[in-house]
Amino acid sequence: MSSPYRSVGETAAILGVSEKTVYSWVAKGILPGAFKIGGRWFIDKEMMLKELKGRATLPKRNPHPSEDRHGLL
Repeated sequence: MSSPYRSVGETAAILGVSEKTVYSWVAKGILPGAFKIGGRWFIDKEMMLKELKGRATLPKRNPHPSEDRHGLL
C-alpha cells in the first residue's frame, strides 16, 4: 500500500526543484500539506497538488487586441 505522504526528496522531484528549496518552503509555511514529526518532514501529496493547482494562473489575455497586429502578445 502506497503512502499518501512524500519525503522532501520525493517532493523536490515532483516539483522539479532542489531539496534545499523544499526545506525552505516547508520551514516558511509556503508548501501546503507539510508537517514535521521527529525532525523529519512529510508532505501530503494530494493536499499539496490541490493547493498548488488552485494557485496556478491562466495566461493573461491581451486587453488591447488592436495593439497585437501580429499575434505576438
